[in-house]
Amino acid sequence: MSDFGTDLGGTGQLVTGGENLIQALTRRIQTPRGSLFYDPGYGSTLHEWLGEGIQDDGLEVAVTLEIDLEEDPRVRSASVTVEQVTLRSIRLVAAVDTAAGPFELVVAGELAAAAVYPNVEVNARGHDL
Repeated sequence: MSDFGTDLGGTGQLVTGGENLIQALTRRIQTPRGSLFYDPGYGSTLHEWLGEGIQDDGLEVAVTLEIDLEEDPRVRSASVTVEQVTLRSIRLVAAVDTAAGPFELVVAGELAAAAVYPNVEVNARGHDL
């Protein structure tokens, strides 16, 4: 098992290994790029896409998310496919390859009517890290 690091989970308990990586990637995706004054390059542009409206088939969003995920040095590669897209919502599946093995992240983002800020959810599946 690769050592992906140690961090606090949502319950306040320490998480290590693959769970640490999954939580780190989730935070990266859910953090709007440029929102951290001390690290303006950290995060994802998914919020911008949802706020402006997705005008095409979502492939440009998928490529951008691949780049965002590969910013984490523990990720060897990421391949993102679009499952569903509308003007204000998108569902993507990211196949992530790491030294400890592959897993998938399901990313769903939506800007609901009258909402100011998009909702972005990330769930892992198929991992045994």
